[in-house]
Amino acid sequence: PTPTPTPTPEPESKREVNATAKFRGYTSAISTTDLDTLKTKYLASALGANADQATSVGVTFVYEITGKQTFAALVDENAFKAAVATTLGVIASEITNVVQSAARRRLLANDVTYTVQTTDMTIANTAQMNAADTTKTVTVGTQVGTVDPSVVNTSVEMSISMSIPSSIVSGVQSTIQSTTFATTLSTATGATVNAADLSVSVAPSPAPSPAPAPAPTGISITVGAYDYKVSDPVSSLSCISLKITLEGSTDKLFVGLVSALEADIVRNKYINNQYSTMEAAVIDLNVRSAAGCDYSDFGDALCDISTRVDSSKTYYLLALNTGASAITGTIQHFGVCDGTGGSSPASNMVVIGSTTISVLAGMLLAA
Repeated sequence: PTPTPTPTPEPESKREVNATAKFRGYTSAISTTDLDTLKTKYLASALGANADQATSVGVTFVYEITGKQTFAALVDENAFKAAVATTLGVIASEITNVVQSAARRRLLANDVTYTVQTTDMTIANTAQMNAADTTKTVTVGTQVGTVDPSVVNTSVEMSISMSIPSSIVSGVQSTIQSTTFATTLSTATGATVNAADLSVSVAPSPAPSPAPAPAPTGISITVGAYDYKVSDPVSSLSCISLKITLEGSTDKLFVGLVSALEADIVRNKYINNQYSTMEAAVIDLNVRSAAGCDYSDFGDALCDISTRVDSSKTYYLLALNTGASAITGTIQHFGVCDGTGGSSPASNMVVIGSTTISVLAGMLLAA
């Protein structure tokens, strides 16, 4: 016998995880190899044996270079930033965290520490090199600073996003938030990682996809030869949208949506033989209808009625067959007023439900 094929399992859902980690203590130029190592070691440390299950992995890096210049006294901070930026080859807005020791206590010298922050690795390497160069003095006003190369270092803050199987999200999050994860990363990368330099967040679970809208309900109708049919009344609607599909094309059918008053007039005239022909009845019905489908509209066996109506009035659906053969088809309803299931701008639109369509399209009353 032919073996039963093993069903293919459904792919497991995934969640997006976003995390940051800062690696401190780089005293020489950083390379792309260094950055790849940070990414690889982080994934291995956070996900362990599941590292290969991370997809859509994206990383960005921010570089922070710490430096120090010593002056005899306080200096103007803006002037200092401008001077340091020129010396290091960066722009003044990238100079942050300027702290002057003389501003805190009376000292014979003023140590000014600062940070350069950039997303460009080449600029970061150049800035670190210049910040440690003792010949790169900074002049602020009449004061000339001296460089302390021993404090110069670069930190790399890595932001990483990834999609991982939902089943391991909790475990990964717990690992990153554990008290030992910083030590694990420090050992793996050779950089200094503090617990305060770590963060992790998990994107909310995606909302379940809405169930597809049910197909429009189809109600079968048959209008006999030289006959008509009228639906039960409907009211309190401001929107009526129908699709009429016949079993074949015809030029003998008229369907109209009319108010109760107009419907009574047409029916009474028909019963009292006030129409000389069915065509005359159709002409009268056409004039009185809020919307309708006349002979030519059924040339392709299809017609839509889609209109907004007065919700204070009661309406009927009338069908007149002027031919010698019965006409059969279906009527479908839509919950909007464009007849196609698309959106409607009507703020007070009333959705037609299955009960309403049974009443409106059922064509329950025969002549």
